[in-house]
Amino acid sequence: GAFYTPETIDTARLHYRNSWAPILHAVALWLNSTGFNVSESTEETAAAMPSSQKRATSIMLNQTPGTPPTTKSLPEINKDRMHLILGVSIQFLCSPRPEEPVEHVTSCLQALHTLLDSPCARIHIAEDQLLGVELLSVLHRLLLTWDPPSVQLLVTGVVQQIVRAAQDYLQEKRNTL
Repeated sequence: GAFYTPETIDTARLHYRNSWAPILHAVALWLNSTGFNVSESTEETAAAMPSSQKRATSIMLNQTPGTPPTTKSLPEINKDRMHLILGVSIQFLCSPRPEEPVEHVTSCLQALHTLLDSPCARIHIAEDQLLGVELLSVLHRLLLTWDPPSVQLLVTGVVQQIVRAAQDYLQEKRNTL
């Protein structure tokens, strides 16, 4: 429209470049505190929701415009959300630019740490071994290339969570046998 000009594009890009990492961390905090938990309060909220809002919600979850609305289960939605956070984090941590502020790296690592505080995320990362190995590989490279102790401490914290998730998953499998 009339309000979106080349000047506003540059302003939006600058704003996004400066705020994406804290937003990623905020989303991870939100998911950890509410998004992965299925409780009666969420079911009661959904039951109290007007039908028009339920339809809008199911349409928003639909990935392809023009197709009939399909609803996803909560585990599928949470898996998609988790993959989005992991994808953005891994993509950024694979090749952070030298001019990137250290705060973006720490926010991204804090988002991963917060995400892996959730039992749901730990189970998923332990079940999907390729995802865990990829994340560990990226974290190893980050540990070798970034000097600030704060970054290295956060990297080791995330690595500990991944290893603990794998250990818990293996212990659970042993207990079921």
